Amino acid sequence: MSGAGGDMSSSPSRRARRLSGHQSLFSPNTIERWWVQIPARLNRYSALLSVAWGDGVYLTAWPRVAMLLPLLALVFGLVEGASHWKFLAIWDVGMSYGPAVVFAQSLPLVITATLVGTLSANAGLMLVLGYALGDFVWAGAPWVYSYSTSPIAAFTHVRVPQLATYVLFFLLAVMPIVSTNYFLAGLYQRFPGTDPRTSALRTVAMALVQGLFLYEWSFIAPMVFHTLWSWSGSGSPVTIALFHHVTAPWLIGAAAAGIIIRNWLTSRAQTETSLATRIQRLAEAALEAVPEERGFVQRHPWLRAVIAATLMTLLASGYLPSPLMAAEALCVVVAILLARAYLVPRLGVWAKWSESVAKIPQLLRLAVVVYVVYLVTLWVAGPGIPSGVPGAFGPERFGLLSGVLLLLALLPDATGQSAMIERSEASEDGATATRLTAGRITLGIAFLLLLLAPSTLHAQCADRWCCCNTKNIWCALAASGFMPFFGGLLGGGDSGNDPNLPDSTSKPCSYG
Repeated sequence: MSGAGGDMSSSPSRRARRLSGHQSLFSPNTIERWWVQIPARLNRYSALLSVAWGDGVYLTAWPRVAMLLPLLALVFGLVEGASHWKFLAIWDVGMSYGPAVVFAQSLPLVITATLVGTLSANAGLMLVLGYALGDFVWAGAPWVYSYSTSPIAAFTHVRVPQLATYVLFFLLAVMPIVSTNYFLAGLYQRFPGTDPRTSALRTVAMALVQGLFLYEWSFIAPMVFHTLWSWSGSGSPVTIALFHHVTAPWLIGAAAAGIIIRNWLTSRAQTETSLATRIQRLAEAALEAVPEERGFVQRHPWLRAVIAATLMTLLASGYLPSPLMAAEALCVVVAILLARAYLVPRLGVWAKWSESVAKIPQLLRLAVVVYVVYLVTLWVAGPGIPSGVPGAFGPERFGLLSGVLLLLALLPDATGQSAMIERSEASEDGATATRLTAGRITLGIAFLLLLLAPSTLHAQCADRWCCCNTKNIWCALAASGFMPFFGGLLGGGDSGNDPNLPDSTSKPCSYG
């Protein structure tokens, strides 16, 4: 009896422990760690990742939703990446039930990613991480490849294009809402409050800006995953025109629905005191991460330049018919960004230019870059280049290079390089002189590489889609579509906020 009684008396405690274990996922400590402490630590290494991780903090008004949405997104992405769901895959013949080699070919997946990422960039990031893990580890290399006997060749021709698709996925599920909040930060501050007309204005503005980002994404996606086929010696099965016509309406509609739901939920969360306190702690943690205390990447502009150049080259790899040309393009972009980081901010004329340009809204400056690249690419392409002609990607590469230089001119000092240099000069005279010398050498290297750059504008292209079926307007639209996302990778500001959130005007954000 005593034994039975002992078992009976201990069973409630065991049930209590099991119950507390089930509830630990939704405990205040877990929510605080996920939504405040992790983004605060990430801010020491990447402002973009920090802001993305913290986006969606309004969901903590409903603890179960706040923790389950990212978890379910991670699991869904993992399953999708490992299985490559075959429903409604996009091919040159239209929709089919054939295999989706890359995530962007699955229409349901891109719609889901857009909706989830709009509700919370944190959940969108989990979806991307889950998919990348499932695709890279479980699914392995796409079936379109025949494996090479050389491990290096297999990696460059198979795995590198896969990595480019994950960056593309990030630009779909994370960047649009982060960029939208950044560009509309001034609007949020000018029209605060919960007035219905104010809320409607913010909702419409968010839908328009995010719709434009997704509209551009539908142009660049086919050229990013184009490398999956072109580097293996075959032609891509999806044209820019087909992909844009199929996906753009769905993506814009999903984003609009997500923004309406998001703003409705944030308005309901206004009365939550714990949410306001959590947002304030998140803002304070971000503000406390001064440059001197940031991580290795943040403290070394050369490493940030290399990372940004690598991501940009991965995205543009569809215009580079071989890994060797991609390596050459990477060297060019790295040299330009290093010169921008170490030498250009020291020029007096650059400081005056930065002050003048800063008076123009960044969204307008970015729109100018997009339009100029569109015109330049269309002009270089000329009238009616027949498909499959050698050097067919030359106009696009020229447009992309022009766009990068124009972005650096119209988005100057986006990462606070001048302030960093001033602090360095005040404390490390010897080291500063060394960096100045390195900057001059870097500028010389950049100049030499730019002289060699025209050779990269001529390359064989046997793909029938090289010239977008002889309609150069699609080539120009695709090349200019990269500019908003290149601007995000290069960096575009230091402050922004999310609408409707308590004390949102004090919440720092960063586009880059």
